[in-house]
Amino acid sequence: MFEVKIVDSLFEPREFIEEDLSGKGWVDQRIVYIKLKVHNDMRERVIERCKEAAIKPVDSDYFIVDFPFVEDELGYGILLSFGDKCECLEPQHIRNELKERIIKMMAIY
Repeated sequence: MFEVKIVDSLFEPREFIEEDLSGKGWVDQRIVYIKLKVHNDMRERVIERCKEAAIKPVDSDYFIVDFPFVEDELGYGILLSFGDKCECLEPQHIRNELKERIIKMMAIY
C-alpha cells in the first residue's frame, strides 16, 4: 500500500506569535455611536455590543441606547435584524439609509 516516511529534518518548530484579531485599531476608527430606541425584548442582543451603562430606560417597554455602529453592510444588517423592535433616532443619514433599504426589500416582496 502506502509507505510513510517520517523525516524530522523537514519540520522546524517556530514560535507562534498570537495576533490580536479583535479589530482594535482599524475597526475602532470606523465606529460611530448612533441613538436607538429599542424594545426590552432585544436587551440581551444590545448588551452583546455595548455596555449596560449606555442603556437609559424610556418606559417599561423601551430603552434608549448609544449603540456602536460601523456604517457598512454588516452594520446595517445588524440594525435591520432587530426588525420592528428598534428605531434609529439619529443620526438622520443612517435613519434615511435604513428607510431606503427597507423600501428596496419591500419591492422584492
